Amino acid sequence: MMKRVRLSQAMTLLVFPLLAGSTLPSTPACAAPQKAASADRFVDSIGIGGGAPRTPEGNKVYREKAMPRILELGVRAIRTDVDTHNESSEQIYRDLGKQGIKTMAIIDPRGVQWGTAHTPEQAIAMLKRVGPQNMIVEGPNEPDLINPNYLFVYNGKAITAHPEIIRDYMRDLYTALKNDPATKNVTVVQASIGAAPKGGEDIWKYCDVIAAHWYGPGAAPGWRVNWEAARRQMRDTDKPIWVTETGDHTAVYKSDGLWQPGIPEDVQAKNTARIPFYYFSQGIPRTFIHQLFSGDDLFYSQAQFGILRGDYSPKPAFNALRDIITLMKDPGPAHEAKPLDYTLTGDQTNMMQLLLQKRDGRHYLVLWQNVNSFNPQTLSMLNNPTKRITVSITAPTAGANLYAPTTNGTVATGTRQGKTFTVEVPDHPLIIELVSKAGQLAKTTRPLLAQVPGALPPQAPMGVRALRPIAGNEIANHGFEIGALQPWNDYGTESKIVGQPVFSGTKAVQIGDGDGKGGVNIGVALKPNTEYLLRAHTMLSKTGEQARLTVAPRGMPEKTGHFTHTIWAPVTVEFTTGADGSAQIYFWKDAGEGSAFGDNFILTTPDKLSGVEAIIKAQELKPVGLNATTTAK
Repeated sequence: MMKRVRLSQAMTLLVFPLLAGSTLPSTPACAAPQKAASADRFVDSIGIGGGAPRTPEGNKVYREKAMPRILELGVRAIRTDVDTHNESSEQIYRDLGKQGIKTMAIIDPRGVQWGTAHTPEQAIAMLKRVGPQNMIVEGPNEPDLINPNYLFVYNGKAITAHPEIIRDYMRDLYTALKNDPATKNVTVVQASIGAAPKGGEDIWKYCDVIAAHWYGPGAAPGWRVNWEAARRQMRDTDKPIWVTETGDHTAVYKSDGLWQPGIPEDVQAKNTARIPFYYFSQGIPRTFIHQLFSGDDLFYSQAQFGILRGDYSPKPAFNALRDIITLMKDPGPAHEAKPLDYTLTGDQTNMMQLLLQKRDGRHYLVLWQNVNSFNPQTLSMLNNPTKRITVSITAPTAGANLYAPTTNGTVATGTRQGKTFTVEVPDHPLIIELVSKAGQLAKTTRPLLAQVPGALPPQAPMGVRALRPIAGNEIANHGFEIGALQPWNDYGTESKIVGQPVFSGTKAVQIGDGDGKGGVNIGVALKPNTEYLLRAHTMLSKTGEQARLTVAPRGMPEKTGHFTHTIWAPVTVEFTTGADGSAQIYFWKDAGEGSAFGDNFILTTPDKLSGVEAIIKAQELKPVGLNATTTAK
């Protein structure tokens, strides 16, 4: 498992900026003919993060347990940090190459303590030993996310004072690789950075491919990606973009401060299945899902991104990705896919499509709703009704086989006859295989399953109590009685849940942690154009300090309540929502000394405040699981 630095909420997306409030447009009916892409080229675009360990014992386990899963999955590229001094790991890269699987090696001057620091010369020597034809090279991983324990240093200069050294390292690495006859044809992927470094704005010159990392809040793939702004930020380079990290973790009841909320295994399967189709449809030649392996700690976010569990058993996301690859792979010489005349009619709001073709002429039309499938604020599944779409084919067609690999694997969910037929499009990929002969229609089918099979329910830590809002209160986990932030997000520092001081119950949140700056936030969905009241009991640990409670309704002015008191006292903020009703709540301690504490956060309409406070005082909350379902709106 790669070492990952902590991503802050401000760095949701590396390279790609965010579009506040953007949504996918309604897809219009297709105008014939439509271009198709090679189905096998699509399969070639799918990669996975998950490299070999660095000890002989670890490599033995990798060979026995991990490599069979990699071959079962069917991906053709693995992304990993590498050790230029580990012969047993290098043999794994050679063995993967024999199976047609390329290793994308992250080359980084950091990592001395792990024995993985690389000079360009060491990287070239390793590539020659392994076989350059088996390798892709990627620059340093997220070097501009400042981590004192993993600080980027090159040629004696630290990035904190010399941001241009990222460019310098990529220049030296790229030049060395391209000047050596043995490695000149190795694809070089740029370091994954948020923006061009000051003083090194020409970094884009020193790579063949631009790298991007995209993480969303458990949302549908491509959440708020602004493709045009991304290109402008990269100085309009015409080099291809690869997404070298993207994915979701399943630590729904996470105990750490990572901003990204966890999602259940079945939702991870839906998102993972949509990821390769989404990015390929946007012209991304290769996307690496983060990641293959999970750890044993079910409550640590970074340990639960894997599509395999800690015991190497598959999560539903692994099964979905494997079955997509099985259905779509078509190895052989390169070929140009031919267009297809077809039309889609029906409600296509937030629906996406991708047309692929195999060498034997069969077209595959992939449709899916690119909508969220889980609400991390209320910890409830979103019920997204299927969309009925009519497909009309102009070319001679006997019918279609329908597949939904996320729920039904490689067994067809049904068949359709003729050139015009209707389908039900879910919030995961529906693959429509168009056939020219009636004899090619599937003989065995199974109706579309409503649930993703094989998903384990999220395991809640001992003593977890209700996370969903109590009646009248729009904020979940209002008193932090579960002993964790979820579904709140740590914002800017490591906030913590404490047992003292508390206003009521047994827990409260502490922000600032003694260094004086930091906070937590939570997003809420409210009624549009409605007056609300936010109240929390707060206190500071030191006199002369200041903290605040802020509401930021989308499209409306922020409202803030400041406080300086050092005993528990309420802070109240009144505000009005905008046209879409969404808002962000921030509890923030300014720079200074000491900490701030918060408890009993209430968000309600003014007429219900007294009733909510009475419920909080009198109600005994019962332990619950993730059994609520909310209909998507």
